[in-house]
Amino acid sequence: MPRLSIQNLTKQYASAKALDRVCFDVADGEFVTLLGPSGCGKSTTLFAIAGLDKPTGGVISLDDRVLFDGERGVFVSAEARNCGLVFQSYALWPHMTVRQNVAFPLQIRGVARKELNERVEQSLALVEMQALAERYPHELSGGQQQRVALARTLVYRPSLLLLDEPLSNLDAKLRLRARGWLKQLQTQLGLTTIFVTHDQTEALSLSDRIVVMDGGRIMQVGTPQEVYRDPATPFIADFIGGSNFLTARVVTVGEGLAHIALPDGQTLRVTAGPEVAAGEQVTIAVRPEAVCLARNGTFPDSNVNLLRGRIVEREFLGPRYLYAVSIANQLVRFETVETLSNDDTMITVPSDSCTVFAFRGAS
Repeated sequence: MPRLSIQNLTKQYASAKALDRVCFDVADGEFVTLLGPSGCGKSTTLFAIAGLDKPTGGVISLDDRVLFDGERGVFVSAEARNCGLVFQSYALWPHMTVRQNVAFPLQIRGVARKELNERVEQSLALVEMQALAERYPHELSGGQQQRVALARTLVYRPSLLLLDEPLSNLDAKLRLRARGWLKQLQTQLGLTTIFVTHDQTEALSLSDRIVVMDGGRIMQVGTPQEVYRDPATPFIADFIGGSNFLTARVVTVGEGLAHIALPDGQTLRVTAGPEVAAGEQVTIAVRPEAVCLARNGTFPDSNVNLLRGRIVEREFLGPRYLYAVSIANQLVRFETVETLSNDDTMITVPSDSCTVFAFRGAS
């Protein structure tokens, strides 16, 4: 039985639908990320679970307890749900020390002083903030404030940990370190966690499963490997990791391979399922890391495609360059350490690195 169950969750604002029949389950101890662009409904979903926002319809249940049921009129208040929510802004009390901030949730719950002190020390130890317990928030770095906010949430032992983009205010290097200790802490405590972010790197590195959202709907649910390697839509292929898109037409299909023709007459073979039919216009998605420069003596075979194009863009990224090659008036981007001029070139694209989608217009 899932620890958390979301069924047909909807949220209507006048004529706009923020959530449209959102459904997913979270297992005990699982780390699930709600991923999508701004305005996709991920924070609305999180706040509905926390009890800070009342949905229009659907059902939210935690273990055997129904927290919300639109049809039956059930709505459990936020304070009665025992969910721990860490906000993007941390929301620490500026006039309280670190220790006082962490103790505050226990004070309002009437926890006895001895137990309160023990639990505060335990929470500070978990996030390695004991040495700074007497400092005030303005005396802390962003990463330290983040740890205090998490300790304040963990101290009252929530049934469910909800994280609303808690790493977004950190610089790139600190965010990388914070991802490591956050995942380690979640695994150590075995806390069922829902994490909201628009950062696909955070989602891929932290999650057991990812719920990809767009326009208030769930587009795909799967492990990080599944949503990256087998995206369900062009939107997911582009949003998670980024992809090159080529418009082409299917010439023939057989034995798991489709023979595809680009507008300039170049052809390539791609792995394709039975849903791909000859004569159809399709969109091919190719990850940049799958594209390589062709070496002298490279010849195409059933597993590797050889395409010619012209380099039209070059960006220096430090340890490598990002190039854009125009192929049939469509750009294919890839990275390499080599310094190349804007000239004709050849690239290779493995057949099994191409994902075929029905054509839906320009990407």
